[in-house]
Amino acid sequence: MAVEQKLEIDGEVTEALPNLLFRVKLENDHELLAHLAASERMVADALAEVVGESPTPTLDALRADAAGFNDAQVAARAHASPAELLREYEAAHARVIELAGRLGPQRLAEAGTIPWYGPQYALDDFLVYANYAHKREHCGQLKVFRSRSGAGA
Repeated sequence: MAVEQKLEIDGEVTEALPNLLFRVKLENDHELLAHLAASERMVADALAEVVGESPTPTLDALRADAAGFNDAQVAARAHASPAELLREYEAAHARVIELAGRLGPQRLAEAGTIPWYGPQYALDDFLVYANYAHKREHCGQLKVFRSRSGAGA
């Protein structure tokens, strides 16, 4: 039986976007669109590294300063419009899909391919967190903001 958990986080809708989307500034000053674009680029870099491609600037930034990664990535995108952030996210996501296809199911399931994440983990573990759980968490936040704004769920 599925258990639904509700997550409430305060934030401010800073801009209304098409299709009932909003630019949201979270209580910790993160802009959600910028955060998700940076996160998707980091996932693409992680996959690119496993296939032997470089450079991996977003992943390198995470490794250099994990604690400050989100703040630095959001700040670096402060000038970007929502449309630019969405394009960045979509391009990074397309890259993730392309790289995952190149790696194939066996390589994605191979433990130890990303030692910086933990030697016991495989890429598919990382992808489940980064591309499912992480985004699902933020979808919950957006649902709360939409509900509070009267725009629907």
